[in-house]
Amino acid sequence: MISFLKRQFRTVLFRNTLIYGFGALFLKGISFFLIPLYTRLLRPEDYGHLELLNTFTSILEIVCSLGLFNFLYMDFFHQKDSQSRVRLMNSVLSIYLSISGILYLLTLIILWFNHEFFLGSISIVLVYFSIFTSYLNFFQGIYILVLKLSEKVKRVTILQIVLGVLSMSLNILFVYYLRTGIAGIIWANLICTVISLIIISSSIRNQFRDFVFSISISQVKNILRLSLPFIPGALSYWLLNSANRWILLHYGTLAEVGLYSLAIKFTSIFDPLIIQPFLNANNPRTLKQFSEGNYSQKLTYLYPGVIVFFGIMSFVVLTLAKYMIDPSFSGSLPLIPIMVTGTSLSVLAQITALLLLFRKKVGQTFTSIVAGSIVSISASFLLVPHFGSIGAAYGTIIGNFVWFAFILIFYLRERNRMKLPLQN
Repeated sequence: MISFLKRQFRTVLFRNTLIYGFGALFLKGISFFLIPLYTRLLRPEDYGHLELLNTFTSILEIVCSLGLFNFLYMDFFHQKDSQSRVRLMNSVLSIYLSISGILYLLTLIILWFNHEFFLGSISIVLVYFSIFTSYLNFFQGIYILVLKLSEKVKRVTILQIVLGVLSMSLNILFVYYLRTGIAGIIWANLICTVISLIIISSSIRNQFRDFVFSISISQVKNILRLSLPFIPGALSYWLLNSANRWILLHYGTLAEVGLYSLAIKFTSIFDPLIIQPFLNANNPRTLKQFSEGNYSQKLTYLYPGVIVFFGIMSFVVLTLAKYMIDPSFSGSLPLIPIMVTGTSLSVLAQITALLLLFRKKVGQTFTSIVAGSIVSISASFLLVPHFGSIGAAYGTIIGNFVWFAFILIFYLRERNRMKLPLQN
């Protein structure tokens, strides 16, 4: 085990993971490093409002993106040359511009009459700003995804650093100096997204200069047949990790939602700073390896490594949180180690699911995450009335364990069907 780890530290995978992590530290880690600012200038109720709005736009992005991110991720390495990949991008962008654009427009119309039902007292103007940001995020995300799949590590990292510095500067300006509250956070997100699209527009023209709006009924059917099943899967992932906030709101108060959301913020920092950098460095190489007929993943080393790492980090993050947050948010501290455990199970599930993704076993990955989300919500409904936010946290752990267990069963079955040895 030790000799294996030493070898990994010298590999391209480890180097790329560090580079991705450095870039993510600036972009995705901004909200984490701004926690001391937020907890001193916002009330728990304000933080609860912000998280409910973010949750709404997250759901909207999942539905309106039509699973196209996941489809591109799955199909990219099945395209063997650059021209076929350009045609793939043409199709994905054309479908988003047409179908998703209509879905976003309908959402704006519906919310004009009913936004208080969904989001309470949040200003309709702020809701529209958030939705517009959600729509634009797809173009930024799809470009970064292609760069990652193409292993353009340094270009992705430079872009992340620029956007991260910009985002932090705007948040400090609006929230600290202008004291605009959650409105300033929403404005900062929109401005940063617009500027990011301006920055990457020249690169998009160079990389996709052959882009042509192209859409046909048969083309749409073929792509949506594979992409749409990812929507309930992505919604189930959201339900697994975020629906507890709504259950807490039902049985508790908006302040409890704010405390629970802050604990999630400390846990979710692993995703941009560690989990995604590792997956961004590992997955394209592994998928390319699969396309060449090599199915070795070394899971027997990765599993114990993930468990030990997150076991240590749960105490590190808890100690860090004690020094970062305002005393009025101290109720979130007991939740952090529990949620970190759930995160480790989520990572194990994502690593194991890579073979199923490459083999286009969408139904199996969907079944696994749906089972996990159903168990998580059921457990939370049982535990939250008696244990409050602690019960919600344990509900997430139980759901993530069920997700991982199902994925592992399907993974072993697929290897057996392919007649591959279990030791890999």
